[in-house]
Amino acid sequence: MWPSLGLNTDLSVALIERNQQVPGASLNNGAATGAGQGYIWLAHRDPASAAWQLAQDSCARWQQLLQQPHLSPGHVEWQSSGSLLLATSAAEAEQLRARQELLGRAGVPARYLDERALRCEEPALHDSMAGGLLVSNDSQLNGQAAARALLTACQQLCTSTCAFRSLLGQAVKSLTTDSSTGCIETITATDYRVRPRQATVIAAGAWTPEMVRMIRPADAAEPLDLGIQPRKGHLLEVPKSLAPVVKHGLMEIGYAKHYQRGKDPAAAKGMDITFTATQSASGSLLVGSSRELSGFDSQADEHVVEAILERASTFLPALQHVRAASTAVRVIVAQHVAMCIM
Repeated sequence: MWPSLGLNTDLSVALIERNQQVPGASLNNGAATGAGQGYIWLAHRDPASAAWQLAQDSCARWQQLLQQPHLSPGHVEWQSSGSLLLATSAAEAEQLRARQELLGRAGVPARYLDERALRCEEPALHDSMAGGLLVSNDSQLNGQAAARALLTACQQLCTSTCAFRSLLGQAVKSLTTDSSTGCIETITATDYRVRPRQATVIAAGAWTPEMVRMIRPADAAEPLDLGIQPRKGHLLEVPKSLAPVVKHGLMEIGYAKHYQRGKDPAAAKGMDITFTATQSASGSLLVGSSRELSGFDSQADEHVVEAILERASTFLPALQHVRAASTAVRVIVAQHVAMCIM
């Protein structure tokens, strides 16, 4: 519950962020959730993976947070629309049936839809779809709205019994540690020096290795390799006037391979395009997506955008008339969150 996060305690919390806004709060700051495509899903995850419990806990925590006055469903554009995994072949349909059993054993109810049931559930889909797997308990939110709401909640709830301060536009320049304990002792930012009293949480996304090297340099006797690489993704926002209507969050079953350890296609060939689509609360359609190991390059690639639209139109034929060059289509390049929370 929220009190465990700091209410009715004497905690003093500072959030250090190098951008002028919290990641996710603006399309212009290069946030990973800048498009607002926030999956609160279990359908595509692997119950056998190490991250499964974390995913379940995350879903449960969001249900708790939604009970807070500053984090109501309206504040984060919460939609209990469910998720629908899609099969394009008989072999993929069998994968969906196997996943239905797998999720069921993990306590997640899922319903397999044959071709006829799928067409009734989602008329906008191409009639060549071989089947679908509906997980009604999955939800989605707007990442931008959620970031704003979380920051506002911290600012308004932590007023008397706990202290909260957001230091925006402050890049972390250095971290120093206590020689005896190894704990972070001082954080030097652009204009501030912060001394953590209890703990430091580093949540810097693709920049995490850079921050870790401040603590343990690459030439140290025991350097720490986190195995984290920067990755770029494209997502398209098609306006309501051009977008087909979908009832659920849609995703081809192939997307699940990104959550299988060591099987991310982007790592193998440098680029992967997989169909996803969700309807935002405003009615626009968020269509994706690409994954590419391209360093910190954040430029949109028209060829990638065309490939995303081509792939998406095989699932949603109404998108065939949408062109990447159309000024009505917003291209969002997902960049890399850089945060340090103490």
